[in-house]
Amino acid sequence: AGQRLRIARELHDGVGQSLTSVLVGLKLVTQQYNNSELTANMVDLRQITGETLGDVRLLSRQLHPSVLDDLGLVAALHRYTGEFSKRYPAFTIDLHCDLSDRLSQPVEITLYRVMQEAITNAARHSQGSTISVLLHRRGQRVQAIIEDNGRGFDVAAAQRAGDSVGLHSMTERVELLGGTLQIESSPDGTTVFVEVPTQ
Repeated sequence: AGQRLRIARELHDGVGQSLTSVLVGLKLVTQQYNNSELTANMVDLRQITGETLGDVRLLSRQLHPSVLDDLGLVAALHRYTGEFSKRYPAFTIDLHCDLSDRLSQPVEITLYRVMQEAITNAARHSQGSTISVLLHRRGQRVQAIIEDNGRGFDVAAAQRAGDSVGLHSMTERVELLGGTLQIESSPDGTTVFVEVPTQ
């Protein structure tokens, strides 16, 4: 966690500040030269730099979202899905959380990372249009369900191939807490079921 925080701060304060300086410089150059071709190129470069700056800031928050520490898992997921909607406007994401209390830090961090990975995988690979996310507590266990309406994939083949770092990481994180992760997939979509003990 400490290493993630250090990298997150370096991305936000170091790389982020450098990209901001580049943006300011490009804007000044655009204002100083009255050349339509140059101006058009500068506008393109400013757009690329701005998008990269947004990516860096999002990555920084994903590595260590301060809202997760300050306000908890539910608030962090609402923040993440809001940013996701801006990044992937082709998707409709529906988040339902039924948690009244904060969970332990290891549980909150694990669920956040796993749900983030599952949502990102759906956006990148499913070719679907909707993602439904449900988080609720049942006694001494917390369940998360992430479901998309995409094209699906061969789960067993992907696990056997061992080339999906994301799938392996998700499973490993959950099992370290004594939980379970199951994936069901068909041509109608994919569903990720996660369950972990609250302690």
